[in-house]
Amino acid sequence: MLNNILRHNKIAICGTHGVGKTTLAKYLSEISGYKYIPEMARELLEVKEKKFNELNARDVMDFQSAVYFSHIFMIRGQTQFVSDRGIIDHFAYLAYHVRKGTLYPDLLPLYSILSKKIRTELVSTYDLILYYSPEGVNLDREQQEIDNLISQYLSLFHPDYVSVNRRTISGWSNNMVA
Repeated sequence: MLNNILRHNKIAICGTHGVGKTTLAKYLSEISGYKYIPEMARELLEVKEKKFNELNARDVMDFQSAVYFSHIFMIRGQTQFVSDRGIIDHFAYLAYHVRKGTLYPDLLPLYSILSKKIRTELVSTYDLILYYSPEGVNLDREQQEIDNLISQYLSLFHPDYVSVNRRTISGWSNNMVA
């Protein structure tokens, strides 16, 4: 499986937060020599000097937009990369916050526009999408909901994704802790 994954040049790892995407992305980047593209959520919150749950509705929208656009900025023009987040993740987080009511209702048109845009962007942006299944990880309610959205969107927008989990990747390297 690892050799098949490494035949691709533009790899995104999708899944809810806290399952090991960053560790896997760094490992794949290291063994392939591809550029590692980090998700910028943690860094953006550090700059803001806030925790996510301290953000108000406008800040949440600005934050999600900043994370999305920083991702697009970093991958555009790259010929070989491994990213620890994909466009599907961004869309799922936006949908989660719209459904939860964290974001303003006037964002629903944006949600609709993004659902159309994602179909074209997704196909041209990545050669391979790995879905990091949370199998074996204890998820809280938010993580479960986001993971369900990611799974749904992958099935709709990119049904040829490859699913991996901790058990799948455990034999790839003794040095990799997922």
